[in-house]
This record gives sequence, C-alpha cells and structure tokens, in this order.
Amino acid sequence: MSNLEAAACGLLVVSTNVGGIPEVLPEGMAYLAKPDAASLTQELFRAIKDYDKVQSQELHQFVKNTYSWRYVAERTELVYDAMMEQPVLNTFNKLKS
Repeated sequence: MSNLEAAACGLLVVSTNVGGIPEVLPEGMAYLAKPDAASLTQELFRAIKDYDKVQSQELHQFVKNTYSWRYVAERTELVYDAMMEQPVLNTFNKLKS
C-alpha cells in the first residue's frame, strides 16, 4: 500500500524487486532494486537525480484510475466470469494437473 500511496502523492517509488511489487506500478513510476543495500542505494540516487523529471499529476491520475474501487470490481468480475467458463475437473484430473 505504501508504494501506491507514494505514487498517488505524485512521488517516484523506490522499492525492492520482490513479491508482487513489480506488478503494482508500471516501469517509470517505480525504481526497483535487488534486495540488497548496494542496489537499493543505486536506485535511490537514480530517483533523486530524476526527481525533476517526474510528472506528479500523471502519477496521481494513473493510481486514481487504475486502483479505483469501480475498476478493481470490474477486473475482479472479469476473473470470476472467466473462471466460471472453465470446465470442472474431477478429483483425478485435479491431482494430475
């Protein structure tokens, strides 16, 4: 959540490239480092250097549009609809897959 909150405030995000973090914000909105001090320091310096290039309003709009409750609900509904169209597997086929 802190990555989204920072981007919603128009800030560049510096984070580690672990878990689902890379999936939350697109390239250019987040500088992703390997989970070690040297890489994190490098990305922090890069973000500081690029700070004046940030389009804060664009970052805010992206988060506002992408993570609105309506949009999240619509995407969730699409996933559920797609799953309902999948064939129901019997126990043997579930174990096999």
